[in-house]
Amino acid sequence: MRREVLGFECVILMLGAILSCSEPIKVHTQEMDRTYLVVEGLITDQPELEQFVKLSVSVPYLTPETGIPFVSGAEVVVSDGTTDYLFEEQEVTPDPGKPEETEKTGVYKAPEGFRAESGRKYSLNVKATVEGEIHRYSAEAKMPEVACSLEKIDYSYNGNTKQKMDSLWTVLMWARDYAAKDGRYLVRMAVNGHRIPFGSCLMMEDKYFNGKQIEAFPVGLLAQTAANQKKYGESAKFLEEGDVLTADVYLLTPEYYSFMAKIQGDGGGTNNMPLMSSQPANPPTNLSGDGDVMGFFAACAVVSASCTVTDPFQTINYQPE
Repeated sequence: MRREVLGFECVILMLGAILSCSEPIKVHTQEMDRTYLVVEGLITDQPELEQFVKLSVSVPYLTPETGIPFVSGAEVVVSDGTTDYLFEEQEVTPDPGKPEETEKTGVYKAPEGFRAESGRKYSLNVKATVEGEIHRYSAEAKMPEVACSLEKIDYSYNGNTKQKMDSLWTVLMWARDYAAKDGRYLVRMAVNGHRIPFGSCLMMEDKYFNGKQIEAFPVGLLAQTAANQKKYGESAKFLEEGDVLTADVYLLTPEYYSFMAKIQGDGGGTNNMPLMSSQPANPPTNLSGDGDVMGFFAACAVVSASCTVTDPFQTINYQPE
């Protein structure tokens, strides 16, 4: 009995010592000794999907998301060896009451109707000013063949019906994988055309279903919370009758899969962080140039399927093979 009392007293003393510590802890991080251009480029074989090149510069690890400076005024060209496609910088109107006042974004979009063709190589060439000096950067990517068919998707409610502003749905997929081997995929969900951030997307390898038909395979979780909707918009809205869910399945090359896995891993797994927020570590890159550069230029084949919400609270008893 005496031993138990002494043990309890020791716990109390330890807690008291911990709680009495009020000294601030300073976290020391290593500053980068030079500034990198950060490139996030993606083209697909689907002209209706966003195809873009985002340019920013590297910042210290603890820099807040809103403090990441984008690179404006760059010349961004994607070429298939025959035709050069100029990607133009997008502008936004911060004040709806003053539509004549616009701001640059550092996001360069493909010309309308642009689509990459299977089997073709594409080169990215960027001319940008970084820290007052003009530099040139380049990368190459080959558009892969489509490696799966997507027959349909459906949804299953996993939340609490009493929590109508904070609920969870599982998205299920019926498809067939016919990649020769080592297929790698990213699944991006959308609600009424509003797509979730790339950082929230499921990535997976096909080693569990290589060359097989899959039915009711869970490929996504929709955490439709009030907090997420406030931060990320209509992609996180509570599902209602008539809403349209869409799944875009991107085929990733092994190199791009490694890049995305590194980004998601350093960011704490699948989450809602922007893909190119401040970098905890240097991910792999396929870019080069006469200045320091990191990031990735990728070409992805995409297949899509949609379904309409009829009963938001339907449940499906799925048992993936």
